[in-house]
Amino acid sequence: MAAGVGVIGIRVLAGGALSGSAERHPIASPPPEPIGSAMSYAGDVMRARRLMPLVKEGFAASLTEAAMRFALSHPAMGTILVGMATPQQSRPRLPRSKKARCRPQCKRQKRIATAV
Repeated sequence: MAAGVGVIGIRVLAGGALSGSAERHPIASPPPEPIGSAMSYAGDVMRARRLMPLVKEGFAASLTEAAMRFALSHPAMGTILVGMATPQQSRPRLPRSKKARCRPQCKRQKRIATAV
């Protein structure tokens, strides 16, 4: 936090792409223009799936959780905004937001996966 100003992370799930699933809720907005590093939303989803070892190795319960914890692990990040289509989608996320920030091993795995 520089100069006493906090940071708010917006679209930390890259419009849903970091969930690793291209499936969208019927009332959700259409897939956004790419905001990750791929040329399409589908490409961003495929890149996110390369982070599945984080889930398989127990660093997070889901890709969504891993993305939120990664965003919160930056020391300047005060809070994150996570969009959802229904109130029910918030229930599994709220308790997980209290978990510890992403550990160094988790960050290292993400750097490896995104560098490919």
